[in-house]
Amino acid sequence: MITYNTYPSLLFLSYDKDSAPEELPFEVDSIETRKYLEGCQGYQEMFGIMASLNSFGQKPTHYWINNKRFNDIEYSDSFRNSHFRNFLSSLPVSIQYGCICFKEGGQYVYLYLPADKDIKKVGGAYIATALFKRNAFIGFEEAVLDGGFGVMSGGFYKGGMDRGGYLSFVSISLSFFRDNTSELPAVINNTKETLLTKQ
Repeated sequence: MITYNTYPSLLFLSYDKDSAPEELPFEVDSIETRKYLEGCQGYQEMFGIMASLNSFGQKPTHYWINNKRFNDIEYSDSFRNSHFRNFLSSLPVSIQYGCICFKEGGQYVYLYLPADKDIKKVGGAYIATALFKRNAFIGFEEAVLDGGFGVMSGGFYKGGMDRGGYLSFVSISLSFFRDNTSELPAVINNTKETLLTKQ
């Protein structure tokens, strides 16, 4: 069941500049992780940018990935390679942000800024993501998309995740959903946010 208790990022991404708390109440597993988050400019800015976008009337887009699609994204080389190439060859032209939810409280919070909306001043398109399990922070990374996939230094990786792994999951997911836009029904859930899915 999709609830704020299991998927708290849905609620946190509904804040705007006026309603956002000073610090989002995510849990961390160590003092070192907390220090990392306090010093990680990309992580801090990601949530601030999304709250600002909400204030200007933009809306996040949330997705639900069922177990079959999760396995495709994680383990199917042909699916992964096809959608990763597709994402890079035709980058989105509009700002995109939201949450990609999957089994057992998994949530990828994502932010994509096209090159012409260079809010981050990185000289190209920009993508960032943070991974959470329920209310616990797992990892973060960001990249510049300027003729390639330039993963920026300073990411946080847990559980043996390779550099670029979080971002590739998000990129592949966004490509998959973009290719199936006309066939995305909403998931019935216990939150006010709409989650789109594809069987």
